[in-house]
Amino acid sequence: MSINTTLSNNNTFAPFQMSDRRKSPISNIDAQKKLLPSQIKSSPQSKLTVLGTTLAGTLLPMAMIAKRQKKDFNLKSWKNFSEIFKLKYGIPEMVIVSGGSIASGVAGGIISDKNHNKTHKIKEGVFQFMNATLPTLIVGGVVNLMEKSKKLKDNIPAKVGGIVGGLAIGMPIAAAVANRINDPNDEEPDRKIGFKDMIVSLDDALGALVLAKIPIVDKLHAEKFLPAIFAWCGYRAGEHK
Repeated sequence: MSINTTLSNNNTFAPFQMSDRRKSPISNIDAQKKLLPSQIKSSPQSKLTVLGTTLAGTLLPMAMIAKRQKKDFNLKSWKNFSEIFKLKYGIPEMVIVSGGSIASGVAGGIISDKNHNKTHKIKEGVFQFMNATLPTLIVGGVVNLMEKSKKLKDNIPAKVGGIVGGLAIGMPIAAAVANRINDPNDEEPDRKIGFKDMIVSLDDALGALVLAKIPIVDKLHAEKFLPAIFAWCGYRAGEHK
């Protein structure tokens, strides 16, 4: 006797199988972690938050310095407020303003961009701060030595050469120090100086020219551009992924 077996169209094991459509969705956070940093875009709200905190962190130190340099400075008067853009910059002022800008930018990034690794932003902040200050400190030392020399004190070409040489030495040193602080056990690839970092290093060159008191720089009041460059450093650190 023959027995005909008919298979049902309904798969007995269907309940135990997972359809492609029913795969558990990957969260936005996990998906973004798989993207390269350059592929991750910040929301407009995040950008505005970082910009706001960076500007606040830049202007507040400037106001404090203005209060110290100008005894009649008063924030309640808009006319007096404009005096913060007429500061006299030395190394301490540059360090304070750049530090305020970068720390505030990082803080804004951490507050607004909760989906990403906060450590990356802090490390970028360290890198930007070192890149904004160490070369200037080195160049400042070179300029001070030149000022003490009768032959070099008024030698503009020699000062410019000293500034260029100081920056050429200072930028790699700043990167090395930042990498050492951020990764003391050398477990990650070193953060290299990129093209944008070289543009940002204009603050070092500009600050060095201000410290050297080169006549054309004094006439152009180039120091007015320093806060904007420091703020850009802070914004970059806060937006870093």
